[in-house]
Amino acid sequence: MAGRTIARTPCPAASNARAMAEPRKPVAPVSITRWFIAPFGIATPGLAVPFWPEVAAISRPRDPRHGIEPRMTPRRPLFLATLLLGLPAPALAQAASTAVVEGFHARLLEVMRNAAALGVRGREQRLRPTMEAAFNLPAMTRIAIGPAWAGLSPAEQQALVRAFTDWSIANYAKQFNGFGGESFATLGENTLASGDRMVRTQLNRQDDTPVALNYLLRGSEGNWRIVDIYLAGTISELASRRAEFTALLREGTTERLLADLRTRTAALLR
Repeated sequence: MAGRTIARTPCPAASNARAMAEPRKPVAPVSITRWFIAPFGIATPGLAVPFWPEVAAISRPRDPRHGIEPRMTPRRPLFLATLLLGLPAPALAQAASTAVVEGFHARLLEVMRNAAALGVRGREQRLRPTMEAAFNLPAMTRIAIGPAWAGLSPAEQQALVRAFTDWSIANYAKQFNGFGGESFATLGENTLASGDRMVRTQLNRQDDTPVALNYLLRGSEGNWRIVDIYLAGTISELASRRAEFTALLREGTTERLLADLRTRTAALLR
């Protein structure tokens, strides 16, 4: 009919052809939607912080219509450090001190699972770098020796630190000699009046009651390290050692204590 305007429906094929011909505008990926943390992580408000930052982030497809699959993009420790810098100081201290304990627990469980294959000396070698990093063994030696430490020469102090370190690591290698489904759980932590931090954990055992293990950590500028362990939650391991070491020093010289520690270490590693 004259003068009438006819509305035309666009051809689907033509529309698709034009859409394919037009260059696609890049779409910025969305923010991180999931963290993968192995083997252990720490829960802090809104953030998970691993001891070993093997972290990957998944981005959503930029345009689902074109069949683009999710990409896995590695995120390195620098990215993790950036996130940590955004935490308030108390939360950062909590993350750092808890990470030390949980990292030690992770290595301990790994050694327990492979105990038979490693043997006692293999377990000692596997535990040594982790324990030397997680524990302030020179400070623990000084605390265990007590007031007598101040009267020792630097050479005697160094010898005692080496002997105490070797004995401590050998003791863990000997005691944790198998795996029966055990696990560690972090129950919480708090800051003491001294500024030290107490991380409360427990060792869960199948068909047995859990064992409370509380770790006392001391640090400066965020470098937290374990200086004592409270067995059953309240019994200081170093306080027990101090009475024993004091008696040995009273019976003889520093060489008496050194010989005793070296003999114990050799027996544990047989």
